[in-house]
Amino acid sequence: AAAHTAMADLLDGDGALPPVVRGTCQTMCSARELAERQQCMEINRLEAEPGTEDWRHPTGSPTLAVKRYARPAAGRTLPSPEEIRPIGVLERTVEYLISIMDHPYAGTYAFVADRLRAVVQDMVVQAEQGERAAHILQRIVRFHALSAVRFSASPDGKDSMTGYSAYHNHELMSKALVSLLHSYALAGDGAGVPAEAKTALEVDATAEYHGYHLLLHATEPAVAQSHLAALPPAVHGSIPVRAASVAVHSTSAGDGLAVLRSLAQLPLSALGCALHLVPAARKDAAAALRRAYLKQERLPGAWVCSVLLLPEDVSILAQTCVEVGLTLEREDAKPGLPGRVAEAVVIALAPPEPAVPTAKKSAPVEKKVPLRTQALDEWQRGGASLSDIVTSQRPIWEERDPPGATPGGPPPAELKGGAPAPGNPPDEEEEDALVSLMSTLRDQINATPGFLDAAPVYMSSTTAATTPSGQSDELAAALQDMLSTLSLAAPSNP
Repeated sequence: AAAHTAMADLLDGDGALPPVVRGTCQTMCSARELAERQQCMEINRLEAEPGTEDWRHPTGSPTLAVKRYARPAAGRTLPSPEEIRPIGVLERTVEYLISIMDHPYAGTYAFVADRLRAVVQDMVVQAEQGERAAHILQRIVRFHALSAVRFSASPDGKDSMTGYSAYHNHELMSKALVSLLHSYALAGDGAGVPAEAKTALEVDATAEYHGYHLLLHATEPAVAQSHLAALPPAVHGSIPVRAASVAVHSTSAGDGLAVLRSLAQLPLSALGCALHLVPAARKDAAAALRRAYLKQERLPGAWVCSVLLLPEDVSILAQTCVEVGLTLEREDAKPGLPGRVAEAVVIALAPPEPAVPTAKKSAPVEKKVPLRTQALDEWQRGGASLSDIVTSQRPIWEERDPPGATPGGPPPAELKGGAPAPGNPPDEEEEDALVSLMSTLRDQINATPGFLDAAPVYMSSTTAATTPSGQSDELAAALQDMLSTLSLAAPSNP
């Protein structure tokens, strides 16, 4: 039913699919539409005859022109077969559109997205549901997912030039994905895996898109869990579904650090389906940092950038700190300064003054999500082109470990201003355990009235066995000092 509605929405109809029509148009754009758009001076430079691209009114090329999306008017009859492209022509059209998605022209995204929407429209009119249609939808989903990542890292001023809209892109990706999963359900056991045995490569090819669906619905646990329950064992145990499940469960638990760790290991296309999780995950991660560290401590800006998956840019870090409730303390870390984050930039864990509430705007503001992950770094340093990723036949979702320190781990002692004692090198495992313990203790403060008196004793007893003599008393005293600055609220569940 959901897939039926999504396909009907693409035609902007009343929810009832029209009778099946078989197309006979053998070119990417019919001669009638090309002549009409030429007369109305609506030829895009990407479909112009070579040499006329820069003209005020380019000349349309019969071999480069692509049918554009047209919203059906109320009461309009179905297009004639001469205006509809059969599945073979649609495959050729998608292949061409994906091949030009890296074109430097600013309006390339808007052109390709509009023409791909027209491709889906022709598929719906013809009720195409086979393997060839699924292959087309797979490429369309990848295109929109990669576009989301591509423009999330772009300067703000480019949106008006490219015609990119995060909301519109997300909507088109979601509808194409629903149609794809519907075709999988018709193909076999509900996951696109027929009853006969399939190779691991074929299983991963379909599991990739089930992973995308889980990421898109990570904030809807009931939807994600019902989808997981319906998957066969081969798909349920695949890398894409397992990785997406980690993000879903971490989001449900409100564990921002775990969400960001899981996103750091995603490929580019999967990252495009999970961008909506980043803002809330960063706020939860900042709250975890305030619970885990003393408020007197100062954290290095470069380490906070790695934890929050931020580019090492002072302006971006300053803006994000305002959004998540952290404070930049150094004069050289104020917003607006260019350049990378130096080690001297430090973060104060005490939240800043609350922002003055502003009146709600009539339309939602589409906000950039600056991001930095290993996969994104590799692509920006000159990795595979986006068109190559879209057309790749091998699974693009592989297990990877983020380089360097794992986001969420403790910052190096030397970056916090503390030097290890002579003869006592820092033990990362012990420090990780201490951070986890302090975070857990903080979570219990508002739930246990007598916790303030009992915590130092508990801290001293639990660290005595693993901490050198004398240091446990110091830790207990530090914990007492930390707790003394907190106000205890009455427990909600006595």
